[in-house]
Amino acid sequence: MVAIAWALVAHSLREDPLISPHPFTALFAAVWAIYLFDRLYDTRKLVMQEDTPLRHGFTARFRILFVVLLIVASGLAISSFPFLSTPIVRGGGILAGATAAYYIVFRFFRRFPDHFLMGPWKELTIALCFSVGIFLSVFPLPFTVVTGCLGLAMSSLFFGNCLRISLAEAGYDNRHDPAGFFSSSVRRHSRAIVLPPAFAFVISVYLILRGEVLPVGLSILSTSILCFFINLNRRIPEQLVQALADLSLLIPPLAVLGLEFILTR
Repeated sequence: MVAIAWALVAHSLREDPLISPHPFTALFAAVWAIYLFDRLYDTRKLVMQEDTPLRHGFTARFRILFVVLLIVASGLAISSFPFLSTPIVRGGGILAGATAAYYIVFRFFRRFPDHFLMGPWKELTIALCFSVGIFLSVFPLPFTVVTGCLGLAMSSLFFGNCLRISLAEAGYDNRHDPAGFFSSSVRRHSRAIVLPPAFAFVISVYLILRGEVLPVGLSILSTSILCFFINLNRRIPEQLVQALADLSLLIPPLAVLGLEFILTR
């Protein structure tokens, strides 16, 4: 849903109306399938402990349902391919390869040299793949200052989202996911998680001053403010961080798009 919301924001930069829903269907199904697979992979040998994320316990409890949903999502993604343009299919293949490389590097093989783990490479890779997939679904989109700023802002917001979740689940990641940025030390650059939404906020101000208010400027502005306060607040219960962090990426763009729809009717 987050991917679709921001794809609609990106599509607003095009002059032509949304005609075919198939690219958005492919985006939704592909992202959903990836996350379902990720949940199933994380819980294949799950032993519930105090700091085990609630989503993992939910997945383990309804594992058969998740398998069925993964089949449905994968089938929906594959069935949408004949309706996609050749550039989108080719770009999707490249992005699928990048996603597979992410799993090989960060998920399947978890032996890294210490100097490699010093950087937030896992979180940055997720943010970039997510942003590329969104822009791919609205291809062709002319490259302008506004589209470039939107891409930077989205990547920053997604990056900050991943870092906030990594910080909240540092204890769990220390035993199960050493590629997480905060898995080795929750104190390492923990204050820096407010920088990505702050950077997106600066971009939103620039776009609004340029006259790009609805929906691009306001979507980035409202989302960056909400993400900033969530990333700044350390009193949020760890089990609720991901839900709140993800909702902070979903609700603002949907609200702005709904407002634009009302005002333009």
